[in-house]
Amino acid sequence: NGCRADVKTVEHELVITLPKWQDGKPVPGSIGSHWKRFERTVRQHEMTHVRIARDYAARMRGAIAALRSDTCTELADRIRTRIQSIKVQHLRAQHLFDRREQKRLKFLL
Repeated sequence: NGCRADVKTVEHELVITLPKWQDGKPVPGSIGSHWKRFERTVRQHEMTHVRIARDYAARMRGAIAALRSDTCTELADRIRTRIQSIKVQHLRAQHLFDRREQKRLKFLL
């Protein structure tokens, strides 16, 4: 018989902060195109972080749904362990992406 988790979704909350030109202040013409490129690049960068987070949420959902155990207590322990492992992988993927992007983003500053 055993125990298994019925996982419909993995909830996650994503908050991104994007650069914004100060309200009421026009962008000076000499930096307008640079600002637009900077804003677009930062937006693309942050949206990649969002895609990475969504990918790991889907991985977590699949991993939890695949787990089985003889008892629900044992299953809960296995779920906690698996979630922790996936969280570590997720953070590693986010940091790796930031390291790869570091040079490109510095160029914009």
